[in-house]
Amino acid sequence: GDRSDSKRDPVVNAYLARVARFFAHCIDGFLLGKNFSLAELLTANVVTPKSKTRIKDVVLFLLHARPQDMSQAFESASIRHLVHEPAFFHDYTFNDRVMQQLLE
Repeated sequence: GDRSDSKRDPVVNAYLARVARFFAHCIDGFLLGKNFSLAELLTANVVTPKSKTRIKDVVLFLLHARPQDMSQAFESASIRHLVHEPAFFHDYTFNDRVMQQLLE
């Protein structure tokens, strides 16, 4: 199938959600211990706008806020946009560990 079919495949979407959770676990102290964590990633002082954008994109993938219905495609959206979505906490799933770091 083409790429749009895979974005709606519940098996692929569930797999990507697990990958995002695993990567977040690895970044948050698993691989490098106390030398590097999500908190450091979130508070990194970066110089270029491109670097800021990349870090934001990585964090949004790690958060992996998506509809609970795995047949719907994952779309990276800003935290501000998501939390103002009326159904966010009821109809979406996300990595709570990453969300906790974002809110601290």
